[in-house]
Amino acid sequence: MTPKPSPKMNPPKSVPAPPPPDDWSGAFVTRSADELRAAVAARRGRGPALKPKKLAVTLRFSPDVIEYFRGTGDGWQTRIDEALKAYVVQQRE
Repeated sequence: MTPKPSPKMNPPKSVPAPPPPDDWSGAFVTRSADELRAAVAARRGRGPALKPKKLAVTLRFSPDVIEYFRGTGDGWQTRIDEALKAYVVQQRE
């Protein structure tokens, strides 16, 4: 059984094929490739990779220390780092 089209539906329309481009000669393709090469060569990259400024380590802290620093909000790990740096400076004096 073939479904009957709904009277509310529009009949399908045929879509014409797009017209062919005006110029598919080798000059068009070569010019585009040359432009692409120039654009890629002119593009700046990110540069060489830098050495990391921090080391990834695993430390174990007392729960009360972690609770205190986490309670200070976002950036609590950075604040631990700053506290440890201050301690190192104090010990070196």
